[in-house]
Amino acid sequence: MPLIYDYDFQSIFPLAVYKDDTCQRLLARAGIAHNIKGNYVALFRDPVTVAALWAAPDTVKAAVLKSDFGILLFEGESDSTRDKAEFIKKTLLEHAAQSISANWDDRTVKMAVFKLHMFCKSITKGELVDERGKIRCSNWVEQQVRAAGVTEPFDVSQALDAMISDVVGRTAGGRPTPPTQTARPTPAPAPRISLRSIFGRWRQ
Repeated sequence: MPLIYDYDFQSIFPLAVYKDDTCQRLLARAGIAHNIKGNYVALFRDPVTVAALWAAPDTVKAAVLKSDFGILLFEGESDSTRDKAEFIKKTLLEHAAQSISANWDDRTVKMAVFKLHMFCKSITKGELVDERGKIRCSNWVEQQVRAAGVTEPFDVSQALDAMISDVVGRTAGGRPTPPTQTARPTPAPAPRISLRSIFGRWRQ
């Protein structure tokens, strides 16, 4: 059975983060709204397709990542992203406290938040691996992909054709597309961020 290359847009900073008033104010100060284009990564929806992608050579995965797609399974705003949201909220609350105690200016706030955002983008795309070389992901993604198994090889050309066709279809048919506004950091020195823990129960 042919692989299904349908995809959707996964938020980097989940909606749950914006429901915390302190986090929302800090993110507003940094200029990162939930619905900006820069807060989304395109991910495939079918676990069988993702399983094939994981089994593909590293050059194939690198090509997908270079196209700014991710290699994880789309999760949406489901409970499986709770650990990620809690990690982000905890870090943002620490930044909020520091911004007051150290009297951070807007540029320092922006760079601290953008540094966290870029790290979370790498996690959301599936760019980070553990010491065994396995892709870091949520337990839910791990279970779904492993259960799906590989039915046929991931085909980059077919994936690209599907991506292009889908973009055309979204534009012509009024299907949802990611927001057009893009968040851009303002260059400035930033405080160091400790990333010792990666989203609580995320697979080690």
